[in-house]
Amino acid sequence: MIQDEAMPLPTQSPVSLHGSIQFDMHSVISGRTYRIFVYKPATSPPRTCYPVMVVTDGNLCFPLAATMAAAFELGGETALVVGVGYATDDPKKLFSLRARDLTPPTPLSGIPHMSGQPPINLEDYGGSENFYRFLIEELWPVIASTILLTPVTEPFMVIHGGACSPLTSYSTTRKHSIILSLRVRQSGGTSARCSTIYRVS
Repeated sequence: MIQDEAMPLPTQSPVSLHGSIQFDMHSVISGRTYRIFVYKPATSPPRTCYPVMVVTDGNLCFPLAATMAAAFELGGETALVVGVGYATDDPKKLFSLRARDLTPPTPLSGIPHMSGQPPINLEDYGGSENFYRFLIEELWPVIASTILLTPVTEPFMVIHGGACSPLTSYSTTRKHSIILSLRVRQSGGTSARCSTIYRVS
């Protein structure tokens, strides 16, 4: 029998993500504060250290990536997942903040304006070099020394959406690393772009 009055919800609490932590990290290079999400497997690393997967748009993409990593761990495949996001829970701010980090210097005439969006501010674009340097020079040493507990120099993989393609193209020009980019076909015909950063110095 359907009751006319809605029943109150039981006691609520925030959703927690198994094996995961988060912290805010200020970048001296970019002047921005990033929210870093980390999933560390409960099992021992398969070799000398865990494979590392870095996910941009961490506020949105990290929960899925961490959950999938935990599922694969049940089958013996382990990986450390690092999400790089921003210190805000406002979806509109997330998209405006990412535009600067994922694009190279671009003239105002080359930036399309979407209907219903605020006027374009050139300062909100063109920060891919500083973001790239943050990943390599600031974030990676912290992850290696405090999470992995080893001075790791092996490759790590960056998973990102199409908007990050300019960052991939830019990074291939840097002398101390090479990014190889490929598309991974998923069910339903959609695809994600993956990049592997190989440090060569």
